[in-house]
Amino acid sequence: MPLQTVEPQRLYRQIAEQLRLSIGAGEWGVGERLPAERDLARQLGVSRPSVREALIALEVEGWVEVRTGSGVYVLDRTAHNRGKSAVAIASNEWGPLELIRARRVLEGEIASIAAHAAKRKDLAAMTSALESMATDAHRGVLPLEGDRAFHSAIV
Repeated sequence: MPLQTVEPQRLYRQIAEQLRLSIGAGEWGVGERLPAERDLARQLGVSRPSVREALIALEVEGWVEVRTGSGVYVLDRTAHNRGKSAVAIASNEWGPLELIRARRVLEGEIASIAAHAAKRKDLAAMTSALESMATDAHRGVLPLEGDRAFHSAIV
């Protein structure tokens, strides 16, 4: 049998794949909390930062939800897959670091376009949002809580 090229894979991707397979096998059901980072790191024999990167990758892919101060919870993949396009990207082709790099390029340009197109009412709305965020921060309200409250109030 001829030898094939070996592709190096980052450690966080290997960890994410193991967790993905465990979730897929039903080791943790929808809504269940995964073990703490330190426990996963100990079980896998890796560092906590590597586990953290893997969890970020799974969050980006829609496998889990990271709730600050509470833990990491398994999401319902059936709802996630209904909204996906027919073209799937292999999990070894991208990861959270690639997503962050892409966002760095796109978001700066989007902000520039928005700044040039902004009207007084847009600037007033942004100022109001920033003031609201500062108030929430001083009161100890977590960002997602304030965001959920805002969106539920406008519905």
